[in-house]
Amino acid sequence: MAPGEPIVKDSPFFAALDRFVQKAEFRALNEASLARIMEIGGLPGRKHEMFTFANVRPHIDLPFQPKFGMEGLSCATVRQLVYHGCEKSFLVVADGVYYPALSDISAVREELTVHPLAEAMAAVGPRLRDAAAAETDITAAMNGAFCSSGLAINVKAGAKLSAPLQIIVYSTSAKERLNATFPAVTLDMGEGAKAAVIVKSAGETGAYLGNALFDLRLGIAATLDWAYIQADDAAAVHLSKIRLTAQKYARFNGVTASKGGRMTRHHHECRLQGEGAELSLSGVAILEKKEEAHHYVRVHHEVPRCQSRQHFKNILHDAGHSSVDTCVTVHPGAQLSDSNQLVNNLMLSPDARADNKPWLSIYADDVKCTHGATVGKIDEDQVFYLKSRGIAEARARALLTTSFAQSVIAAIPQVDAALDARDMLIGKLEAKGFGVN
Repeated sequence: MAPGEPIVKDSPFFAALDRFVQKAEFRALNEASLARIMEIGGLPGRKHEMFTFANVRPHIDLPFQPKFGMEGLSCATVRQLVYHGCEKSFLVVADGVYYPALSDISAVREELTVHPLAEAMAAVGPRLRDAAAAETDITAAMNGAFCSSGLAINVKAGAKLSAPLQIIVYSTSAKERLNATFPAVTLDMGEGAKAAVIVKSAGETGAYLGNALFDLRLGIAATLDWAYIQADDAAAVHLSKIRLTAQKYARFNGVTASKGGRMTRHHHECRLQGEGAELSLSGVAILEKKEEAHHYVRVHHEVPRCQSRQHFKNILHDAGHSSVDTCVTVHPGAQLSDSNQLVNNLMLSPDARADNKPWLSIYADDVKCTHGATVGKIDEDQVFYLKSRGIAEARARALLTTSFAQSVIAAIPQVDAALDARDMLIGKLEAKGFGVN
């Protein structure tokens, strides 16, 4: 891995760090993360392998103000973000801080426990610190360096959540400075537990930097349906890191719907550690103007008989830029691994850009692994077919464009969240003249 750009002592990073007051519960994590940042070699540049396609440096090497909590967030604002079916099962993290008073988990209280992260650091702190000490992603390390809040969720062994659990991550903007938030969420699924979790990231109009970490642990035979709706303002920078470990026969089904923005980057680090573990990961983004959305995915088959499926779709208009850099590593001895990676891109403008890098790193000889990527325009043969059935050309093109994204949106298991993602993304296409009504 090529080194990043050095962090100089008068950089905005150190200026923000000088103003940051560590909390005792988080000190070990903060210091391990900072040490790792210096060990990696500094902020990422284009020569840094992990950021070849996503140049985040201009967006994080800026004067920013770490923001911890907010005043005046109303119940009315929160309620507008709560999905139907989650009215009694939602958690609010505003500017990085968990607000129990604005949350309501009465529908699932018997099936899980929720605590402010500070109260759970005795239990989860060592694993967060150890992960920080080995972190390779500088933006995730920045989360650890500034982390001082968040929440810890534990779904009890054998529990089946009676309602989807929604996590609202809300950020505020400010005219005089760039607010930056660093929330961390841990989710532990007990043996045989089953849950649907929806994260919605949103915020005020204007620029802000959100840098979130989600540490997910799936016990034996646990099942997690995970939806991530990134709906931040167009001027915002959204960075996320998901660490996932799955034990024997655990199943993870994850879908990400990205609105994009000034910079959006999702990093998934997934480790299948028990035989029979299964992973499904899909994502969709619709980008316009100069919006960016990037996925960086690393999936590790560490033991035999694990399965992983990945499918990403991007629709690009104007000068939109997407990238999918995904690698599946089959470790020595992980025989009978089954993996598939597919990236599809629909280009609606000659100025749009789609970077794709699905690849495999295989150290076992009895495996079934495939990968592929496509970049193209609307299929004119399909347009002709629809026209021959009496459908006007404009409507035919709109149908083909919207249906391209719908297959991933439809994979979101919670209906209201899927409808929200559809309105958010397909609405952008309709504004560009690709409406089907």
